[in-house]
This record gives sequence, structure tokens and C-alpha cells, in this order.
Amino acid sequence: CVIFDKRRQMCPRHDERDVETLNASVDSEVGMSRQDSHDSFRHEASVSAICTSHSRQLIASSHDETIRLWDSQCLEVATTLSDDRQQHDVSILSFSPDDTKLVSVSSDGHNQIMCVWMTLNGEWNDANLHIQTLAGHEKVYFCHFTATNQAHLVSGGSRHVNFWSERHSTLGVSKHTYEDTLSCGVSVHNKLVTATKSGTLVVWEEKKIVKEVQAHNDGVLSLCACPEGFVSGCCKGVVILWSNTIQKVASFDVAQSSPSSFQSAICSIDITPHLNGSSTIKILVRTRSGEIFE
Repeated sequence: CVIFDKRRQMCPRHDERDVETLNASVDSEVGMSRQDSHDSFRHEASVSAICTSHSRQLIASSHDETIRLWDSQCLEVATTLSDDRQQHDVSILSFSPDDTKLVSVSSDGHNQIMCVWMTLNGEWNDANLHIQTLAGHEKVYFCHFTATNQAHLVSGGSRHVNFWSERHSTLGVSKHTYEDTLSCGVSVHNKLVTATKSGTLVVWEEKKIVKEVQAHNDGVLSLCACPEGFVSGCCKGVVILWSNTIQKVASFDVAQSSPSSFQSAICSIDITPHLNGSSTIKILVRTRSGEIFE
């Protein structure tokens, strides 16, 4: 995962270029020094999932069946989420648009398990496991709340996409199949945009496919919403900015940058919007070999 901090800046700051490469680790991605990360920002084992809240005030991370919420400014644990019903490694974390819910996806080796955690006071010190449900046998690669209704979620992965709706503290599901693996997805206004391992963007409205676009020449690994629409990144290091109507606005090739990336596949994307929210002024990407480009 790669993210801008609460101020939408990378820390420490560097001289800006059109494409700026930063040889940084996850430590700098959340704006901390390496010494601080060892002192106060650590798990007892490898981190399996991480995400940031929409306010950038919280970071959620997990290394097993336990989820920790960190204060992004002081780098201290704000709360720990655990429940006897979740006894499996977490692979996906995502906050709701208002940051009052957190969805996690884990696996027991046979089933994918979805959990929705909730806070009533917004501080997360009263957090509880609100809903737990089975998400099927097929591998889930993405899961998030929709942009228009935080009672709705969408998940997808190996040849499937599921639309979830909360009702009376349970999750109902509308299941749909697709011919290819859906590697990532993002909600853009009333649309869901998913991407495949063959480079195709698949656009959904009202749970139906309305458009398919051959966007990249290789698999798409990451999608990120932005004011214009969304940003996509593929295995070959190409980053494309798209409009809401799925028209190409701009593109960048990390593989052609200097210095070049050892493994240019784009694994994570984040953006900085203009202060008025009308446009994107910065795009941040992380490659498979660990370089960060701004």
C-alpha cells in the first residue's frame, strides 16, 4: 500500500519533478522515520493488510486475526479490533466513506470471510464486530463500500463480483460471474469499475455490465478514485488517468522514467486532489520492486 499523509504530502518532502522517484519503504509511506516505526508502529509479525481512513487520521493494519487502528499523527495504537468469530489471516481492509465502518476479508483456507466493524461515536473506542458473513470459496481480491451508499459493499476476484447490501444487521448478496479474474475495483459515483488480469476495464451500473474497455496491454493491478474519475496502473508500469465517462485524460510510463524501476508493475496508487476538489494535482504509485513515484 502507498498513501499520502493527512496533509496529502509525502514525508519527507523532495524536489518535485514530473515523475519523482523516492526510494522509500512503507515507513515513509505513512510519514514516519525508520526509528519511530520500530519503536511504536509495529506488529509482531508481517503485515498482511493495510489501509487509511478517508480523513487520513487513522491507519488500519493487520498481521493475523487482529486488526489495529493507528493514529496517523502520533503513530500510537488507537484501538485493537478482535473477535472470537474472526480467527483467520486478514488480506483486505477498507473504510466506509464516513470512516464509521471498516470491512475486512480473511480466509480459513476454504472460505472467504467478510467482517464489518462499526463505531457509533466515531472515535473507534466503542468498536464492535457488526456483521460477519461467508463471501464464498473463490479468492477475493478487492472489497470496499460503495461511494454513494455506505450500507452497500462490493467485492470481486476470481471470475466473480458480488454486490452486498446491509439489512437488519445482515448482508444480502447479488452474485455475478465474469469470464476473467477481476484483480481490483473502485466505485466512481454511481458506477463500479473493475479491472482484469488481461488489462480490460469492466464498468458496472445497477449490477449490470454497461461497458468494457481494453485499457492496458497487461494485467491491471491497482485502481484509485479521483476527481476526474479514476487512475489505473498495470503490470508494465503504465499509469492512466481516466474521466468519469471512461475516456483517457493522461498517461505516464514508469518503466520509461529515469532512474527506471527494477520491477515496474504498479501495485498501489494514491492521489492528491486540488483544494477545491475539482482536479487531481498529484499521483503517487508504488511499484512491485518498492520504488515510489510521485
